[in-house]
Amino acid sequence: MKKVLFIFGTAKLAYKIMECVEERTVVVVFSTKHFSETKVYDCNYVDTDGSYDTKKHKIISDTDFCDGSLDFVEDGINIYEMNVYTHSILFEVQENFLAISCCRSGLTDTYIPLLNSMDCRGVIVSLDNDKSISRDASKLSKNCDVYAGVAHCHVPNPVKWNEDGTTATIIADRFGYLVFPPKCNCFRKYFIPALSSPVAMTYTDTEEDFQRAVYEKLIDVNVPHSLSCLEVKILFPNEYEAMTFADIEKETFDAIKDRVLIMHKQMYTYYFSEDDQLEVAVNTATRFLDRLKEYTEPCIRGVDFNSPSSLLKLNMHMQIVRDAGIDITKYASIIDSG
Repeated sequence: MKKVLFIFGTAKLAYKIMECVEERTVVVVFSTKHFSETKVYDCNYVDTDGSYDTKKHKIISDTDFCDGSLDFVEDGINIYEMNVYTHSILFEVQENFLAISCCRSGLTDTYIPLLNSMDCRGVIVSLDNDKSISRDASKLSKNCDVYAGVAHCHVPNPVKWNEDGTTATIIADRFGYLVFPPKCNCFRKYFIPALSSPVAMTYTDTEEDFQRAVYEKLIDVNVPHSLSCLEVKILFPNEYEAMTFADIEKETFDAIKDRVLIMHKQMYTYYFSEDDQLEVAVNTATRFLDRLKEYTEPCIRGVDFNSPSSLLKLNMHMQIVRDAGIDITKYASIIDSG
């Protein structure tokens, strides 16, 4: 029997989630864009070393109005891109639907108002870094339960629509993780087992477990990202805004990475002193920093010194570093100048 999982938005993360669904799951990716014609794409997954993955999908960008039944599902096609307005009937027929939101404020601006008008029930996990979106959506929603999840998938332009118009190539990065909050174990049935999945799926049973996962992501990914940006700003103060990490010479980047990893280990040991997962955490942080270099990540995506919200996030990260007993005096002038 086919199962249907909704994804709101066509962000990079949406394509990462597609890699992880089990074969009986039909993924419907909703967006507000209008498709000029119906197209079917053979979808190939390519690892970062250029080798092709054995996992195959077909993606159909569908313009035709559907009656909400699963009769629209074609054999061999399990990813559908659809306009949320022309296919909104799917919400009504999929009783107690499950959805993952990757559309930032589109959740509160588009999807929740639409669902309210249809009196639909479902469970939505928002994977936006801005947790105010899930809070606002929860307050606005009449019948849907909205939760905040944790996501990290570091990928570059994950999908390429090939010129022949019939194939798509998705980069299977094999790095990233999603953490589902308590009360969201119902999503487990849609995804392949964790050991086989390119994106690690973690399901938490208690709020304590979930908050630990949130903090682990901060320590392993977000704070090292900010520290790396500060290091680059010190070395290249005038070039920073136009730089990517790929612009940095390997020897210089490796030195930055080493300094950041030393601080990461100290933070992890401080916050999780009796933990046996230090090796896993170091590996996660190392792989993340390597991806910064490999994927031409713009430095200002980590810290934009002209953005008040980015500086607010930076200061939060630096408080985590300070509390771990790490001297960040060298960064003070840069942070203050921002």
